[in-house]
Amino acid sequence: MSDPGPVAGVELPNETVVNWQAPPLKFGLGATDEIGEQLLGMGLAKVLLVSDRHLEELGLPARVASTIESAGVEVELFTGSQIEPTDRSIEQALAELD
Repeated sequence: MSDPGPVAGVELPNETVVNWQAPPLKFGLGATDEIGEQLLGMGLAKVLLVSDRHLEELGLPARVASTIESAGVEVELFTGSQIEPTDRSIEQALAELD
């Protein structure tokens, strides 16, 4: 007799394969240097770059914005987000840009 598992009395489907498609992620040394060209390749002419004040103190958002702008993409920079941006912080960024 087979073990019914943790959900006794519940028949689970046999299909255990799940298809999940995620956008491509690029990381590693030099990845930031390619962001402007990547955005152009997506057909974007203007982007909102959202960051937090801690990264702003390190100068990272300004560096990324400069890289994006050098590729010909306009950047609006918002550094008032929490460490992990929430819907509310994105709404706040958009409100400040209007």
